[in-house]
Amino acid sequence: MNTVCILVAFILTSLLQGCNPASSKQEHTVNKISFPFVQLDSLLYHWIDSASIPGLSVAITHDDSIIYLKSFGVKNLESKEPLQPINLFHVASVSKPFMATAIMQLVERGKIELDERLVTYLPYFKMADERYKAITIRQMLNHTSGFPDVEDYEWEHPQKDEGAAERYAKSLSNEKLVSAPGTEFHYSNMAFDVLAAVVAKVSGQSFEVFVKKNILLPLEMKESSFYQPETNVSLRTTPHTGKPPRVSKIYPYNRSHAPSSTLNSSVAEMSQ
Repeated sequence: MNTVCILVAFILTSLLQGCNPASSKQEHTVNKISFPFVQLDSLLYHWIDSASIPGLSVAITHDDSIIYLKSFGVKNLESKEPLQPINLFHVASVSKPFMATAIMQLVERGKIELDERLVTYLPYFKMADERYKAITIRQMLNHTSGFPDVEDYEWEHPQKDEGAAERYAKSLSNEKLVSAPGTEFHYSNMAFDVLAAVVAKVSGQSFEVFVKKNILLPLEMKESSFYQPETNVSLRTTPHTGKPPRVSKIYPYNRSHAPSSTLNSSVAEMSQ
């Protein structure tokens, strides 16, 4: 970022979903700031054309104001319905900061200790590697736990029930660590996904419900959710795949991988 002190910029591409017109306040904001961003518009149009991107939404905030909010392209290549800033995307790994925030809220409430071991909170948790007993919550958050990464998200066979988090944690009994806990950095979606069971255990609520009540709603992210089935169908974008891109019948959602990947949100709400 350059010297204009842009604090946040979200560029969400690839997967595109449902649409309603932006609010009058959002439209006014876009109109008010559109002229200084003519060059940015030109760059984004060029990028979309050259990379064959079906649709793209961008928001830029400065201090407590949204200074740029705009969508380009369509939410579905077949329907050609225009994309809007309030349309919901699968935001993939941008989900992880929300899990980290949930953990830190529980730390503040005295329900979790960052340097306590995972097995303290999930006594049933086991791996085919005795070193797993030393893994701490902090290590899981900063990718030094030694957990391997997820190899198959099974988007085509999604689990949607509340028991998915615990089942996933219990399913790792044959997994082995890639390094001793606390010794090396290894990016791991798996570690974040196991934390959903921790949040549920100590809070008495599912991860999705806890985040909705304690993070999304307080931030007025009313349409955003980690539980994709509850999202507004009219706001969803459609997944696309391949080059040239085509509409995919498989939506990237599986509750087993909620913390690492399943937040559905819009640039308008992410700007909150």
